[in-house]
Amino acid sequence: MTTLNRVRVTLPALILLLVSVFVLLYRVGEVSLHDWDEGIYATIAAEMAERGDWLHMTLMGQPWLEKPLLPFWLNAISFKLFGFTEFAVRFFPALAGIGSVLLLYGIGRRLFSWYVGFWAALLFALSPIFLDYHMARSGNHDVLFLVWFLAALYAFVRSWQSGFEWWLVMAGVAAGFAIFTRGALGIFAIIIPLLTHAILTLKVRVRHTPLPYRYRWYHWAGFALATLGIGGWWHVFAYLAYREQFIAVYIKEQFFSRITGPPQGHAGPWWFYARYLWNTEPFVTAAAALMSLFWIVRYSIAFVAPARVEKIRFTAAIILLMVWVASFTLVISFMQTKLSWYVLGVVPALYVIAASALKHAGVPRAFATIGVVALLVFYGMQLPHWNPAPSAPARDAAALIRGNVPENGFLVLYRTAEWNFGRIAPATYWYLRYQGRVEPVAVDRENGEYYLEREETYHRWLMRKDVIVDLEKYPEFSAFTRRDVGDWVLLNN
Repeated sequence: MTTLNRVRVTLPALILLLVSVFVLLYRVGEVSLHDWDEGIYATIAAEMAERGDWLHMTLMGQPWLEKPLLPFWLNAISFKLFGFTEFAVRFFPALAGIGSVLLLYGIGRRLFSWYVGFWAALLFALSPIFLDYHMARSGNHDVLFLVWFLAALYAFVRSWQSGFEWWLVMAGVAAGFAIFTRGALGIFAIIIPLLTHAILTLKVRVRHTPLPYRYRWYHWAGFALATLGIGGWWHVFAYLAYREQFIAVYIKEQFFSRITGPPQGHAGPWWFYARYLWNTEPFVTAAAALMSLFWIVRYSIAFVAPARVEKIRFTAAIILLMVWVASFTLVISFMQTKLSWYVLGVVPALYVIAASALKHAGVPRAFATIGVVALLVFYGMQLPHWNPAPSAPARDAAALIRGNVPENGFLVLYRTAEWNFGRIAPATYWYLRYQGRVEPVAVDRENGEYYLEREETYHRWLMRKDVIVDLEKYPEFSAFTRRDVGDWVLLNN
């Protein structure tokens, strides 16, 4: 590789690294944890770090089996490094987001050129979807899956280069970690390479041309063993440890129920994700759709005009991207459960497809670049850094009581359990338990007097302002002092 080529490869990567570090890490700990998933995941990892039990997951002391183990290991390690903070919750997802941006650059560069890879990755790093709720600047696990998924596709593309067939085993390693992160969703890291390889094999047989790579049986064996070993061991362990509970929760509830019916009412039409993409990123969605339509029409000519087959380039890059988009989109569109963050796995492909227009002979590069820069400015104006969300009441309450309550002291949450079907909201629990250092106790209206009479133990209460009237009729209430915390009230005796 010449010096000029090294600069062309390295300089864009450094720019992407700096941009993604700013976008994903700057002020990432200032926003309060969200319910539900972010608070749930933070609580599970905190309990793991506190107990020192790295194999069993619990939520508020009860076994929890809805997701694989790896992300909770990372969060627990982060708590050990940074303490029980919002930054710690979001640190590893942010690193995964940075890695996803760099891997997308690598994929785009190897499929088309450094120019396409750079603009695709830069637009993706600033995109509203990538920075949306539940995505890269949160403690959720979707981006942790994305980085392994993109790593598997990048390694698969690298294996096409002559002499680099062993990268197929690395693709299996990454696919295994994708499964270890998000379970069944990680199967896409297996399906997309296999389907792409099958279509490429069919193509060369029709055209009587050689494949650009030559996998041996031991390459595929390494791919399969790495995938099954890394992705499968926890599933075997969890089944042996929990048996029927694992089948009921992990297999039936979290897998089959999301296909056949929407849990918690997360339903929508089959075009739910197309509508979400159009409403969130219309320009990139339109560009990707037009480029895909162009490819489909062009390839369809081969079926009606066989004489022109040799003039139409069935490139491996286009085949991979079309398989990627088609397989992912079809599955998530026909699942009964519809959640906006499910689309994250297909969005990087849309950016590469849209950016590939910059390399097309019929698109003036200067004109297209001006459009891309304008889109970057538009994205930059929407960055979540400029206006962080207000602090959650539970976070402010935890700051008020920290250091003023003996370790393992209690805090009564009066009627807040009504918000979550009889359970304490997970982000509220995490703030009070791990930042406030108190044990939250959920109390309803019927037994409020019982806890008021035991003021020596339960001498701090937290509730919404609109329910404090329930306690004013009791004589014990007069002994409390009041502190307003947003829409909540903190009572101290």
